[in-house]
Parts: sequence; structure tokens; C-alpha cells
Amino acid sequence: MRDFNAYDFFIEERNIKSGNSGNNMIISSEEKITYGDFHQSVSLKYGQFFRQIDDCFRMGILLMDSIFQQILFWGALRSKITPGIFSIFESKDSVLKTINKASIDILITDEAHIQLAKEAFDNCSLKRVYIADSDYNLKLAYQNLDLPRKPKEGRFILFSSGTTGISKGIVHNQIDMKYAAKTYGEQILGLTNKDILYSMATLNYGFAFTNSTFQAVYGGASAIIDKDVDIWHIIDNIKILKPTVICGVPVIFDSIAKAARSSQMDFSFVRLALSSGEKMSENLWDRWHDEFKIAIIEGYGSVEMLTNVISNQKDSYCKGSSGKLLQGFEFSFEKSETSEDEPAGVLQVEGLSISNMMIGSLDNKSKIYRTKDVFKIDEDGFFHYCGRKDDMYKVNGVWFNPLEVEKYIESFPIVENATVLNVEMEIVAYVVLSDFELFDFLKARSITRWLKHDKNQTICPSKYVVVDELPRNSNGKKLRVEIDKKHILKIIKV
Repeated sequence: MRDFNAYDFFIEERNIKSGNSGNNMIISSEEKITYGDFHQSVSLKYGQFFRQIDDCFRMGILLMDSIFQQILFWGALRSKITPGIFSIFESKDSVLKTINKASIDILITDEAHIQLAKEAFDNCSLKRVYIADSDYNLKLAYQNLDLPRKPKEGRFILFSSGTTGISKGIVHNQIDMKYAAKTYGEQILGLTNKDILYSMATLNYGFAFTNSTFQAVYGGASAIIDKDVDIWHIIDNIKILKPTVICGVPVIFDSIAKAARSSQMDFSFVRLALSSGEKMSENLWDRWHDEFKIAIIEGYGSVEMLTNVISNQKDSYCKGSSGKLLQGFEFSFEKSETSEDEPAGVLQVEGLSISNMMIGSLDNKSKIYRTKDVFKIDEDGFFHYCGRKDDMYKVNGVWFNPLEVEKYIESFPIVENATVLNVEMEIVAYVVLSDFELFDFLKARSITRWLKHDKNQTICPSKYVVVDELPRNSNGKKLRVEIDKKHILKIIKV
């Protein structure tokens, strides 16, 4: 039986042979390419290049998001070389360590990363390093053919979007893409060649990667892939390119909603707005829906699961929930002392798109992923995210869940975002406000009293720190770290 090849299935079978060659595959503010031209580029324009590197095992791609980046990624899949896309925001030290840990033997980068490439010559076990110029010409910068040839594995690596330490990299089989497209792709996205999908984030973020690459291609849709993720550039892309499906983390939707106050925005062409990565406040959900009359469809997934396995739907959603389990996946709860309610617990998911194989570890063929996320299910079958098991801790013998307190604080109209941390045994709420002048001791104390008496919250913040912004990673996901003093506007003890 022939091994599954993602390029053959997604590009050739789903688009070239089906008559979708003339539809745009990728568009941006600067360039676009049809499925047919993309196939020609992989097969002919860069065909010789892929033949030259046929002895390579794993490819690291350190480039801005672009058509060329995607040519390299899909071309590697076709050649059964295992590709992985690095974040351009990742530190040099982390990239070098990841190259070694992931056994990457070919690195492709650009002139902006020449110094990193030179250090890779000396510190990494690489067969080849190529430097791409502004016209996407590839120049061989380093070669060491003495390294032994490894057998092709025909997989791909999906890196996490974290900002501290070495990246977590999960090695997936190519066929995992097909399973993800058959589940989330068909049940939630329902993309066709009339759709334009915009992930509004860099492709090293898993939700953006899956939707903008194989999910879009599975439906023959166009994907907006742009190197610029500045919020005003994103807004311009929405206005000019008119995506029918938009995807992002909550902070992106928040920024668009704020921008709409001063810039008229038309979302009549959008049929789906999808959010993932972290829990969205109900306050933001309401503001967005009131402004644009579009329900934001939240979901839950991870790099290990490759796709969202829990999701709301356009015609069946519960505000504040992650949605319902998709067909094709099964779940169970690992009981935890942090979750006493029934049915609730630490989530375990089983499904064919799942991989537990991390870079640098032995092959793990288990299709059961043991998350560290605590969920509970309501009577209608909707999953409600309760936080990370590792983020919950005991204070004076009582379990404390900062996510629950953040949710309550963010329900106040004046509060836009909140992060609750344990700072030297003191519970501190860092808050971003719509108007920090209106927030005083009486307002802070009223929130704490409301938490204690109305929400039966035993442990509450003893300090509210008003900040201009919360720390986030390069893709807008909230970081649970103490906030730099330069962002502090006001401190109120209650």
C-alpha cells in the first residue's frame, strides 16, 4: 500500500485534477498565486532544488510568511522530507537548540538571518544551509555531505508558539492532516473555492497554520498569508481582500472592535469568525456581537491534536464555552483534586489526527492525548474550560483557580482584560481598563466584595494593578508572567 502523501492529496487530487487550478491558493497585500501556478512552481521552477536536497531528512524553514515559504513547505512534503516552520520571533539560541534537538539537517533562511546561519554551520549537524534573497533565489551557503543519510519519514513538525525556552515541536504523520480536514474542516469550516480564509496571525501559531494551509487547500479556498501582522495592516487586508472566514485569538478581535470605533468597518462578507488559543471574555464576545452582529465561534485544540477537537458551530453555540466534542474524537476525564464537580476533570482526547511524538524523543504512536486542561460539561453537552491544572494551586489549604477570578473580573464593563497571579504569596489582579481614571479604591473594593459574596470566591485579589497592556506572546496569547513596572498606571490595595 502506497504511503499517504499530503501534496498528492491536497494539491493535486483536491485542486489540480478537480479543475480548481485557476482559483487563487494564496493572496496577500503584495502577491497572489493560483493552485495551478503553485503546482508549477513546486514541480518545475523549484523542481531541481527539491531533487538536490533529496538526501535530506528534516527541513527547518526560517522565513517570513509568504508564498515562497509555502512552496518550500509543500514541496518538502511532496519529497517526503519532514518540514517545520520556525517563528521569525524566536531567539537565535532557541532556533539553534531546536535544530539539533529535532535532527534538522537542512536549514532555509534569508539574508536577515545570515549571522544565525553562520552559527548554525559551527553548532548544528546540518547537511546544507540555503539563503534566499528578496527574489526567492536560493544560494547554497553551507554543505557537509559527510553526514550519514537517514531514511525518509514523510512527516511534518508543528512548533508551539511559546516565547520562553526551546520550542515544543510535535512530529505529525502527513495523513493526520486528512483526518483533521475530515473532522474540523468538514464539520465547522465547510470551506469551498468561493471562500477566502484569513488567520490574522503568523503561521507558527498552530490554529493559523492548520487553517491557512491544509484546511484551506482541502476546500479549494484562498488563504490570506501575509508577512505583516500589525493590527492596522490586518484591518486593511480585511477591508480590501474581504475574507469570508476570519480566525484569531481574542486580543485580535478586541483590537478590531476598538478600531471600529474610529474606522468604519463592513463585515457583511464574513460568514464565520473563529477564535481559539485562549478563553474569550464574555464581555468581548458581547461587544463584538453588538458591533458586527456576528457570533464568534470558539473552539479548543492543540499542536498535539493538530486541529480543534471541541468547537461551537455557527448555528449551535454557547457563549463562554469551547463548544461540543466533534464527531471522530472521543474523550474521558482524568479526575483531579482541582476539579470536584461532575462531570469534570482533566481532559483526555482520542482521535486519529493526534500525535504524541515530540522532537528529540522516541516514536510514540499513541492516539490518546492527555492534556493538562480542566473542563466541565453542562447539561447540554457544551465543554467549559476551567483552566490549566498547572495554573491552579492551594492557598491556605484551598484550591484557587485564577481563570475563574479573571472571568468574573472581566465581566465588568470597565475591564477589558485581566490576569490574576500569585506574586510572593499575594493574589494580584492585573487589569486593562477602558478608562483607568474611573477605577479607584471604591470600585476595586466593590469587585472584591462581589467576588466574595455573589460568586462565593473564598480567595480574592488583595491588590489591583492597572496596566496599559498585558504581556502576550508573538501571536497575541496571554502570558502568565509578572508584568514589567513600565506598564503600570495605578496600584490599588483593598
